[in-house]
Amino acid sequence: MTWFLELIRLLRELNSKPHWSADDWRLAIPVATAACATLFFIARLFRKLGGQALSKFRTVRDRRTLEGRLVGAERYDRGEIARATRFYVEPDSQSVDPAGEEDIRHVIAVRAPLFETIDKLIAHSPRYRFVIVLADSGMGKTSFLLNYYARYWRSRSQCRFNLVLIPLNLPSADAAIQNIPEEERGETVLFLDALDEDRRAIEDHRERVQKLIGLATGFKLVLITCRTQFFPRDEEIPDETGVLRLGPTRPNEARGLEFHRLYLSPFNDAQVERYLKLRFPLRRRRRKAARGIVLKIHDLVARPMLLAHIDDLLETGKNIEYGFEAYESMVNAWLEREKGLVKSKTALREFSELLAVDIFVNRAKRRMERIPGSELEPLAKQFNIPLQAWELRGRSLLNRDAVGNYKFAHRSIMEYLFATGFLKGKVPKHTEPWTAQIKAFVVEQLRSLSPKHYSPGSDSYVAHIRPFVLPRPSDLSGADFCGVDLSELDLAGANLSRARLRDSNLERTNLQSAKLVEADLTSARLGETSFRYADFNGACLEGVSVGRTRLHGADLSTATGLTDALLSRCLGDDRTRLPEGFKTPQAWLPPPPSYEHPNPSDDSDSRFDDMERGD
Repeated sequence: MTWFLELIRLLRELNSKPHWSADDWRLAIPVATAACATLFFIARLFRKLGGQALSKFRTVRDRRTLEGRLVGAERYDRGEIARATRFYVEPDSQSVDPAGEEDIRHVIAVRAPLFETIDKLIAHSPRYRFVIVLADSGMGKTSFLLNYYARYWRSRSQCRFNLVLIPLNLPSADAAIQNIPEEERGETVLFLDALDEDRRAIEDHRERVQKLIGLATGFKLVLITCRTQFFPRDEEIPDETGVLRLGPTRPNEARGLEFHRLYLSPFNDAQVERYLKLRFPLRRRRRKAARGIVLKIHDLVARPMLLAHIDDLLETGKNIEYGFEAYESMVNAWLEREKGLVKSKTALREFSELLAVDIFVNRAKRRMERIPGSELEPLAKQFNIPLQAWELRGRSLLNRDAVGNYKFAHRSIMEYLFATGFLKGKVPKHTEPWTAQIKAFVVEQLRSLSPKHYSPGSDSYVAHIRPFVLPRPSDLSGADFCGVDLSELDLAGANLSRARLRDSNLERTNLQSAKLVEADLTSARLGETSFRYADFNGACLEGVSVGRTRLHGADLSTATGLTDALLSRCLGDDRTRLPEGFKTPQAWLPPPPSYEHPNPSDDSDSRFDDMERGD
């Protein structure tokens, strides 16, 4: 502040002189430069502060609009609205699925601002009556709907059409659609949020989509959001609606209405930078450190849900390689913030995992991924967790809806805690199919425990199999790994009883001494997989593909789906137990007595010994 007062004094002194000497001119040049720089700095500071104040005003205005129109209708809670509107950056949209690329931010596709795209679709609604918006977990599908809804009410759009937003994860979703009067539907745009959280869609998504199309007859436009990975294959994403067009059609134009498929684009560098400026407007060092995290995590921070927790990732200072590590950092940071307010943060973490398990396992019974508030305390008492009722409700990762049900702040947090609970043996026997995100979290954690550069037949491969020095979860019983890539994992000794491995990829995976009792391996890929001494009692091997698959000492006596042709493409020995009626292939039998072992003194279970026998 002293330098500023000195500058003012010099300016006044120069201004008081009627005639300037050469010394005065030499002094005036740096003084004028300093004055201009000061004014520029002050103007820039006011611009930043003004922009920040304007952004804050818009956020508060949108939040109040959404709370007034949606919270009272028991559709969204205040916490969800606050997170969706805070530091919101509008994403782009595209017609190409970005999830098929290694780095989803570098997909070459035509991108357009999302809100502008939706405006155009609504303006041309006779042609695009049904739209499905797809994106991966945490990319902001619900945030988009909430912010577009707020934008609708602060603009003049309500003069042109009505907008109704209904989340499909509520049991009352169908009734809410039916309550919209028939005479108003022609001028009403219907947004249906989270098809992947709709219990009836989880049971049969084709039937549920057709049901929704029937309920949504007559609307100006129907837009449905859903996770991309909710559909097992692109072919199962709905295209045909079964609704016929009214009036004349163009040449070569289908008579039936189709779903217009739209994908949310991951954040590009400019959008990430815009978010960081909103998040850290006056903290350059913090913003610079956040940019470093962005460069390390790549596609993880391209998802707004993870980007919103950049502070937690900065605090850890850890090198994040897998997606689950980012979620673990977020959960640990939350526990650290709560440790002064609860008796035991360990108990709070344990309760959160058990609650995630309970919500997911019982979602069919409750027909929603929520739990009534009255069931929180009994659940804690059931597992002897020493937390009070207020700690369970107010200090957990939960949000309460208007009717008193609780759900996790974001579905992916529930899925992550379920995955960690499963690996800790906290998940009871159930038949609920896992989501693609749960499978991804479990496989990522398994892969992080497996040795790198895993190559069957190499010295490093043999060395990794024998010591069992890595801390790995051994109980994977009941896991749902259908369609999952488990290749090159080290799962030696794992219990995979009753595991669902249909259509999975187990090529070059080490399953030595694994327990696969009653496991379903239908159509699994087992090329170069090691099943030495594995237990296949009651396992289904129908339609598996094999090639140099190692079955030495394995128990296949009650396995189904085996054929002589299949066994001929595997490697084994006389210790392999086959079902009744099968003969041990000649190639598996021990060599004749005249055969000299290259290393007779080595009595270990050498993989190379097995390869020589099998070949």
